[in-house]
Amino acid sequence: MAPYNLSSCTFLFALLITAHFHVKTPQILASLLRDLKRGGHRVLLFTQMSRMLDVFETFLNLHAHTYQRLDGSTSVDLRQRLMVTDDDDDGQ
Repeated sequence: MAPYNLSSCTFLFALLITAHFHVKTPQILASLLRDLKRGGHRVLLFTQMSRMLDVFETFLNLHAHTYQRLDGSTSVDLRQRLMVTDDDDDGQ
């Protein structure tokens, strides 16, 4: 897949936030995540719906991506520890 620019990432974001999960969106997301991972990048996926996080979690597990899930059920203490761990990983 071609290198990504802001407009392609904005387009992907627009696909992800639509009410209907378009049939091509998982394929586009899989390709984008694979290419970004290969380039040493990290990705933040955001949604306001816990159910959508469940969908992303299944997708990420299916494609063997590592992730940290933060939602309303994550305690403040755990959330702070995860953020410190994530910040510490920035230099690696």
